[in-house]
Order: sequence, then C-alpha cells, then structure tokens
Amino acid sequence: MDVQESETVPQTASAPLKLAISGGKLTIISPLPTAGQVGVSYNFQASAQGGVPPYTWAAINNTSPPPGLTLSSSGALSGAPTTAGNDTFDLQVTDAANTSFSQNVSMTINPAGESLPDGSYSFSFSGTGSNGAIAMNGGFLLQNQAVTIGAYDENSATAGSKVNQQLMGGAVTIGANGLGQLTSGSG
Repeated sequence: MDVQESETVPQTASAPLKLAISGGKLTIISPLPTAGQVGVSYNFQASAQGGVPPYTWAAINNTSPPPGLTLSSSGALSGAPTTAGNDTFDLQVTDAANTSFSQNVSMTINPAGESLPDGSYSFSFSGTGSNGAIAMNGGFLLQNQAVTIGAYDENSATAGSKVNQQLMGGAVTIGANGLGQLTSGSG
C-alpha cells in the first residue's frame, strides 16, 4: 500500500497491508461427534465456517472429551475411549480475528464388545409394560457407531398410535446375550 500526502513537498511511504476478510458469522458445522466404543480407535475432525480462517479448537469451561479421547488445536478428536457412559463437553472454535463460537457436545461411549457395521437397520418390538401392550417398528441409519437418522411408529394401549417419530443421535450396543439395544438422543 502506498500513501502520499498533499503538502508542497509530498512525502511517500510504503508498507505491506494485510486484510482479514470475514466469511460471515463463525459457526461449528454439523455433524458433531456422537458415539464411540471403549477400546475402539476413534477419529473425528471438527469443522467450522465463517469468520477468518485459520481456526483453533479447544474444550472450554473446565470440560473435556470423554476419557481416552483428546482434542487437538486443529479440531481432531482422536484416541480410544476408556470408559463407557454419556459425556458432554463444550467445544469452542476461535478464528484468526480472535472471534469465538462454542457448542455443547454430547457423546455416548458404548461398552467394549461387538459392534454393528455402518448401514441401514430396521427393528420391531412388541411387549407388555405397566401401562399395557406396546408395539414399535422402524428403521435407522448407523454411521461410525452412531444413529444418524431414523423413524419409528408406535402403538400403545394407553397412548394410541404415533407415526413417523424421528430418531437422531444415540447408539446401538450389542449385549452379552447377542441382543441389540438402541438408545436415541431424541424421539
């Protein structure tokens, strides 16, 4: 950039100019990490958009990823989970202009054991509970041991029929008896 004054004897100066052009509001892009399994290698790359790249990532508010997983400053969440359970942590991205955006992340770490391969699955359930008979059937998509999306219909003696209820988040575990258990983050 050149600057020149308008005096009788003009002075001229030159210096490099660095412009930071924002790509809009800084946000974390979905999907967020969801499920893992004890003892199984886990790799997830967080993504952001907007703001001024490059981005720096951190867990904030005295929170951390599940035990056995580490979050790098480049947004890589990796390792092998060591403890089964449900964990939450606050994921923050900071851009080159020192603007930050954070989001709470909820992860299910399943116990060690067999896991299902990625793909589409269907299920059917019928039984009797304290409020009478219930029947459910539906399907879901499993990716990286996490339920990404699905839907189910439910008929119960007390509530009647509910159709096309959405499943998002959660996981499928296989018990020692060989039966699967579906836990959902919503639905």
